[in-house]
Amino acid sequence: MESTVNDLPQQALDWCLQLTGGTGQPCAVTRLRGGIAASTHLIEWGTASGTERAVVLRRFVGARTPIWPPIEQELAALAAVAECRLPYQTPRALGFDLDGRACGHPALVLSRVPGALNLSPQHSRTRAAALGQSLAQLHAAKPRVPNELRPFAIKLEQTAPDGDTIDWPRVRAALATLTLTGDELLHGDFHMGNALFEGDTLTALLDFTCVRRGPWQSDVGYCRCDLALLFGSAEADEFLDAYETTRGLRVDALPLWDLAGAMRAHPDASAWLPGWLDAGRSDLDAPLVAERLTTFVAQALRRVEDGSATREGI
Repeated sequence: MESTVNDLPQQALDWCLQLTGGTGQPCAVTRLRGGIAASTHLIEWGTASGTERAVVLRRFVGARTPIWPPIEQELAALAAVAECRLPYQTPRALGFDLDGRACGHPALVLSRVPGALNLSPQHSRTRAAALGQSLAQLHAAKPRVPNELRPFAIKLEQTAPDGDTIDWPRVRAALATLTLTGDELLHGDFHMGNALFEGDTLTALLDFTCVRRGPWQSDVGYCRCDLALLFGSAEADEFLDAYETTRGLRVDALPLWDLAGAMRAHPDASAWLPGWLDAGRSDLDAPLVAERLTTFVAQALRRVEDGSATREGI
């Protein structure tokens, strides 16, 4: 049986320590909660000089596709974002294994950034506002767009059945009218689970695995959908208000971008549950999340079809 340390294979730990200069040092390994795309561990050790070091190891252990894992894209995005002056931190890449030969799986080693994951319903509106402000700051900084980034696209054709609670054909018909313009760096997976907080202050933005190039509005709609499912309408609207206030603009065609975000959860959001449950949200279950998605989509469809862009509750 393969040797492991807190669910981390010994091979992966040895590779990470060798890469970062921690070979032979006693270390502590902690699995970090809440992720879906990768298995993530914090590795801490003391150096010979008496100082302490800590790095984060992300291993892409899931199903492989021709574009997975997108490590080259994430490396390029992290370098581009690091050139911007943002009021919060993003990780620095310290090393990587593209094909998994050394680590056992394709992997990234990243610097540790301050803060902790916090998906608690307590003070969630305050954190949602901080999330909106931070996304606005990222977009306003206009990071350079590396050539490695793939373009954003809305997958209107889905292999999974639509189910019977949401009128997905109406959603696809509405989205067919949306013109995708813009060529900016998008986070691509912007939600509260990819941010760290100290109290209610956002201190770091993580996980550029799904980074894309395209229209910035897509990040807004996707995060609004995620917040509506995770918490409810108040947090989604709080996020939007903070984003628009920080950037000094209104998000055009917002209901369509909400629908574009919801398509990421097609046909329901039960696939998002494991990360939320792992982060401590035991109050969530598949029926509740499905109900919230149904409400979110229905509200956006009504606003699309009556031409309204009001900020009514979800």
